[in-house]
Amino acid sequence: MQYVTMNSSKLIRNNAALWKGHHLYASSGDSVVEMYDGIDDTGIKVCTIKIKNNEHDDHVFVGIPFNNGVYVKVVSGSVSGSIFVE
Repeated sequence: MQYVTMNSSKLIRNNAALWKGHHLYASSGDSVVEMYDGIDDTGIKVCTIKIKNNEHDDHVFVGIPFNNGVYVKVVSGSVSGSIFVE
């Protein structure tokens, strides 16, 4: 499993992967993060994660398949944390 830290929009994996979970923290205002199956935000949007200011969002999954890469876009706010992929 790979743990990728992030604090801005980031390409996590440029090929197929399983999204196993995340730990994200909103440190400056309410934040919105979008997960894309692809190498940028033109891929298929898989989900939107909304986090209130000074709160965190933690999830662990059996594995959600991403076929074309894993891209995380910070839409608003300031987010830090880790994305877990395999």
